[in-house]
Amino acid sequence: MTIVGCDTRKQLMDLNLTIARTENIGNSADSRAFFQELLAPVFAFARANGETVDRTSYLESLRGGGDRETKPESIEVLELGQRSVLVTCLVTMTVDENKRTFRNARLFVRAAPGHQWRLLSWANEEA
Repeated sequence: MTIVGCDTRKQLMDLNLTIARTENIGNSADSRAFFQELLAPVFAFARANGETVDRTSYLESLRGGGDRETKPESIEVLELGQRSVLVTCLVTMTVDENKRTFRNARLFVRAAPGHQWRLLSWANEEA
C-alpha cells in the first residue's frame, strides 16, 4: 500500500469535500445526479447507528438542510492498488441539536487507471 500521487490525492480530497456539501443539499436533481454517478452499481453504506443500506436506500434517504462539514486536514488517502483507494476523514454535523463528529471510511474503485472513481462502500462511526 502506498500514499497516492499529488494529482490523485487532490482529486479525491476535493471529491470527499464535495460529498458532504452535496449531502447537505439533499434530494435536489443536482445532488441525486451527483450521487447516482458517484455510487457504484452495488454499494453499501454502514451508518453510525449500525444500519446498513444499499444504493437505492441511500439515494431515497437524501434530505436537504444538513450542516455536514468535512475537516480537510483530516482527509487521508491510501492507495490500495491502481484501481482502489481508501479515503478516511472526519465529518462534523448537528444531530439532535448537538454537534457530533464522525469517522468516515470510503472505498473508491475504478475500472482502470484514468477512469472515474466510484464509491463502492462507505462506513461511519461516531468519533
